[in-house]
Amino acid sequence: MTLQVRISPARLVAVVEQVLRSAGLPLVAGACLVVAAAGILGLRTLPTRAAIAALDGRLQQQVAAARALPAPAKAAKAQALPLRDQAPQVVERIMREAVAAEVDLASAKYEFVAARDGMLARYAMTFPVHASYPKLRRFIDKVLAGEPSVAIESLRIERKSIGVKTVDAELRLSLFLGEGQ
Repeated sequence: MTLQVRISPARLVAVVEQVLRSAGLPLVAGACLVVAAAGILGLRTLPTRAAIAALDGRLQQQVAAARALPAPAKAAKAQALPLRDQAPQVVERIMREAVAAEVDLASAKYEFVAARDGMLARYAMTFPVHASYPKLRRFIDKVLAGEPSVAIESLRIERKSIGVKTVDAELRLSLFLGEGQ
């Protein structure tokens, strides 16, 4: 059973007029401003929504292309990665890059994450860093250029005040390992 309510256009206009009279001009003006602001906000976010949609589309294409790789191509890519027993040499090269960039890596946390569900094994390294930003940037650039199997997992940078030339950072790198680890 459906209940239908029919209001004549004249009755609707009368109700709206009564609500507007009882609400007063300030409330009506405020409601109009809220509606206008919502419309402007919606229009201003359209380009951003379009850009996000385009990036999402590109990401989906890249994921689909990676999944569509034939097994031999996937195996070849995995074969190019260092093995687990080669991880210490890669870490040593990372440490040399830190020394060359004058970035002190006095301590570190290391964690091995085994391969599961078709994912690659990785060696996670977390470094607390205290250095100037240009030196930190140079170190990261050299590591990423010199070690294609290393990726930045996270980077948190903090500067105590605007006049301080050094930053405190926490850099988390992941070394991806190939088959046979």
